[in-house]
Amino acid sequence: MTRVVFPLFVFAAGVTAAYLATYAAPILWWAWYLLAIFLGICVGYIGMWIWHAGLARKNLIARSRLALVRLLSDFRVSAVLVGLLISYLITFYFAVMAAKENPPGFWIAFYAAWVSGLLFFTIVGLIAGLVTLYRPERDVFAARVKILTGGKSGSAVDYIADELRRIGYVARITERVITVRAYNAELDAYYAAVKHTTVVRNIYDDVATDAKGDIKIELDPLPKDPSPYGRLISFKINGTNQGGVPFDFDQGGFSRPWTIDVPAGGEGQIEYEHECWYKATEVHHFTPNRFTENLQVKFRCLCQPKGQRLLVKLTTANQNDDHLLGYDSEYGLPVPLKDLNPGEQAYRFQFEISP
Repeated sequence: MTRVVFPLFVFAAGVTAAYLATYAAPILWWAWYLLAIFLGICVGYIGMWIWHAGLARKNLIARSRLALVRLLSDFRVSAVLVGLLISYLITFYFAVMAAKENPPGFWIAFYAAWVSGLLFFTIVGLIAGLVTLYRPERDVFAARVKILTGGKSGSAVDYIADELRRIGYVARITERVITVRAYNAELDAYYAAVKHTTVVRNIYDDVATDAKGDIKIELDPLPKDPSPYGRLISFKINGTNQGGVPFDFDQGGFSRPWTIDVPAGGEGQIEYEHECWYKATEVHHFTPNRFTENLQVKFRCLCQPKGQRLLVKLTTANQNDDHLLGYDSEYGLPVPLKDLNPGEQAYRFQFEISP
């Protein structure tokens, strides 16, 4: 319906402006007639756009942002609008030349033909041109969901929209730095600190989302309880310290949920660090709980177990290697792991003493 009403509304606004300009002819200069028509058409476009977007402030802001992004990023739309603006500016020059011509001649006929063609393109051609340049992927989020569901609406579609918004984020990069600080021969275990940093990216440019997850630590069974068994050292969301940190935990480990609001097209960061005991005979692994585009892993050694070097047995989808680390040395993956699905085991490792 709006595709029919839209051009009619624009045409009516332009005709009304032209009528008012003619009515005020005694006090208006010739070239201002065209300006009045142009302003009337602009009023028609803007008014119909507001009516189509709705008067809700949120909708107007979202559509204004999309329109600006489209204008700046799409050369085709920019070229059409700039060309139209230049055509109107040239038209005022033609109007002056026609007004000066006496007796009537070339400029009068040329000006009449030019204006009629320009107005036709403004009212009909511009609409047709912009419609052909329409990109559904750049429409507002609700409209894109309706396209996905075949134009349907209702509570079921609203539910689908909420679910799509809920999963509309990925981990652009995750970095884990594992620093081995000490070795206990009685426990046959290594005390290590793990610093985890994740940058979450919202893949939607026009709707915010809330990313959710949890810090979950599962500990190895040891022959006796050390003190402490482990500790959460720091926890930050977007650089802001979270409450209840630091704190110690026992063999049961701990789990702490978190939520972060990620703005439209923006990013958020989750950062935490914990330390605990890793038994030498156990194989440990890491599994991301969201799609991860890049995962970097580094191992650092700040001890000499039994006066020897630390042996890190690391296995990923691309390698299965042993790495020897002396005191104050490190090893990191030469290339980050790419495109990891949630629940997919990214890597596993085991600590030993070099032979």
